[in-house]
Amino acid sequence: MKNRVLHLFVSIWLLISVGPAANADIDLSDNLSPTLVSISLANKSLYPGQKSLLTLVIRDDKNELIQLPINIQWRPPSDAPGYLSDTNRLLSEFKVVEILKGQGYIQTTMTYVLTAPDWIGNFQGSALQGIFDATRNESSFWDLEKSCDKPMNGIYGSGPDGRRPLAFPNIKLSCDFNFSVRVITPSEKEALKVEADKAAADKAAALNKEMNETFIALTNNLNKYKTDIAQIFRDYPAYFNQTPELRSSLQRALDYKIPTVASQSGIDAIRDLIGGGSGSALASDFLLAQAGITKYVALENIKAKTAKRTTITCVKGKLSKKLTAVKPKCPSGYKKK
Repeated sequence: MKNRVLHLFVSIWLLISVGPAANADIDLSDNLSPTLVSISLANKSLYPGQKSLLTLVIRDDKNELIQLPINIQWRPPSDAPGYLSDTNRLLSEFKVVEILKGQGYIQTTMTYVLTAPDWIGNFQGSALQGIFDATRNESSFWDLEKSCDKPMNGIYGSGPDGRRPLAFPNIKLSCDFNFSVRVITPSEKEALKVEADKAAADKAAALNKEMNETFIALTNNLNKYKTDIAQIFRDYPAYFNQTPELRSSLQRALDYKIPTVASQSGIDAIRDLIGGGSGSALASDFLLAQAGITKYVALENIKAKTAKRTTITCVKGKLSKKLTAVKPKCPSGYKKK
């Protein structure tokens, strides 16, 4: 290895989406940079790919730490093969855990998920930079190899127009984020396999549950269509005699045999029959039939009111009745006179 002192740079650019909004009375003249109170790693002996929680505590005198572009550096093992090209492998998930407002300061605690790289060896915390406040006119940089476990006197932050003093320079910085990467043990490898198998089983169970719920919902929907279609077929046979293509389309739903066991193919078939969210196939044809029946009934009512009526006399022995209708017919036992 030509260069045995290469630093491992891990850059994370994240925006905090939680926490209080900046107040209208923020003092934009504030020129003291945020101060690092502590940086710690929950587990410092990791096998490649193992995750551990990294916690940062930062204190500012006036402004909430709403935007936090972070650059954390570790000194890798001397035989590490240079820089890590995939920077997202080491630090990923991020969240604000607490925003504490005290007398004259605002303290923010946040966590990251660190994933151990593939290199075996010791990783030494080197530097941390890019802590910004809400106004983005203050930032800080810490040389962790020089300043850990000692007051921050003489260690300065920086801003766009030059270095600025830290808001709380006398805080004794607590650093505990060196870590080592070791070979995974057989028991850990087996535990990972058990965990992966369980995750796969849980995922399959969740998908199966979702499929069953979807199948039941679609089946109920189709059965309701079947009931409604059968009713309009009984009530308006003359209308469907005029619209045979529409009747044929709706008849598909009545003829469809719903599977007794939930399956993806059954779900796809019912969805295809009923139609998607935009309303196709059965869904749109059923609406079309309802609209057509409404017009049909209205026209039949108009015809009934305007049709020519005639009057006839019906007799049965000495009894006689007069009937007036469009096409009057004598009742049973009576004859037209």
